[in-house]
Amino acid sequence: MISAATDAKNFNLLLASTIALAAVVVTTNRLLWRRLYRLAEVASSSKAKSAPVLDSPCSEARGYWELQGLPLPIATC
Repeated sequence: MISAATDAKNFNLLLASTIALAAVVVTTNRLLWRRLYRLAEVASSSKAKSAPVLDSPCSEARGYWELQGLPLPIATC
């Protein structure tokens, strides 16, 4: 419909078709994908281990090494 409106230079139909298409995309996003995303978050968070609390960049680096199961480097913060 958008292509036909463009070929016929019917700008009113082109505008209405574009707005309708945008409304369908936004509605689908809000109704379907948001719920699926939340469902995936819940499913993955129940299986994941709790992450360490990171207070500073030093604890972030330390947490990275611990998660990797590697010994801490000598020069830590």
